Amino acid sequence: MSETTLSLEEKVKLVEGLEELRQLTEKTVLLLRLLAHAKYEKAISQVLPSEEQRVVYAHSDGARSSRRVGETAGLPHTKVSRWWREWAEKGMGDRVSVRGPGKRFMAKYTLLALAVAVLEGQVKPD
Repeated sequence: MSETTLSLEEKVKLVEGLEELRQLTEKTVLLLRLLAHAKYEKAISQVLPSEEQRVVYAHSDGARSSRRVGETAGLPHTKVSRWWREWAEKGMGDRVSVRGPGKRFMAKYTLLALAVAVLEGQVKPD
């Protein structure tokens, strides 16, 4: 295997080209985030219209009770339980049996994945 030696000028051009590529990549990522944000907001608001619902959904991991999730979101546990039933019916997660009475809810998606599921028709809005 032969070794290629670059001149100092070639090395400088290579580094400058890489820096330009890095800057273009950063700009592209920012533009994609901007474009995706509007689609994300529209999709997520179709199934979780309020910030409270998003907080509850994000904290619904099957391990926390409706009381605990309600405390986190500043809501009564009865509202959390009602949302859990609605979301389970829509396929946004599963009801999980626990010791004692009642069931908990385990979200099937992250908020971002839920937005994608709505856009792809896997989860139907109201």
